[in-house]
Amino acid sequence: GVPYDSYTQDLNSLLKQLRAGTKARIVMANIPDLTLLPDFSHSSASQKATMLTAIKKWNSAIASIAARYGVTLVDLFSHESQL
Repeated sequence: GVPYDSYTQDLNSLLKQLRAGTKARIVMANIPDLTLLPDFSHSSASQKATMLTAIKKWNSAIASIAARYGVTLVDLFSHESQL
C-alpha cells in the first residue's frame, strides 16, 4: 500500500497541477466502507473498527484536499449500502 503521507502529498501535487493546467471540472471519490465487502466478512469487530478508523482518516484528508482545490467529491462512504 501507499503510505498516508505520501498519498496526501501526491494528491495535493496532482490536484495543484490539474487546477493550474485546466479549467475543466475535476471530480474524485473518497473510499467506501470496504469492511462491507465479502473479503472482510470473517474479520473480527476489532479488525473492522481499525479499518473504518483508517478509512475515515484517509477520507478526511481527501475531503480537505478536494475542497482546497475546488474539486467535486463523490462521497462513496455515505453510500455504503450500495456496495
